[in-house]
Amino acid sequence: MILDPDAAELQRLYVQERFTGHGIGGRLLALAEQHACAKKAAMLWATVWVGNLRALAFYPKQGYAHIGSPIYELQDEVHANALFRKLL
Repeated sequence: MILDPDAAELQRLYVQERFTGHGIGGRLLALAEQHACAKKAAMLWATVWVGNLRALAFYPKQGYAHIGSPIYELQDEVHANALFRKLL
């Protein structure tokens, strides 16, 4: 899948289980979006493992669109993901 060359990638966003439901993930994501904007990115994107149901629900609630389902192979294992993006 080809993404905008002016896009920024969110590589990881993890919140420890005991801190979920407190808005921390949303605040961290907002800071990542602000940083991407400051770097002149037109879009922020992230991939999410399809088994991470909480993250699959989180990104659409934050205004991200599901735009694809990339598959990655690593050491003879197949890992399905969901690709999300938000225009900044």
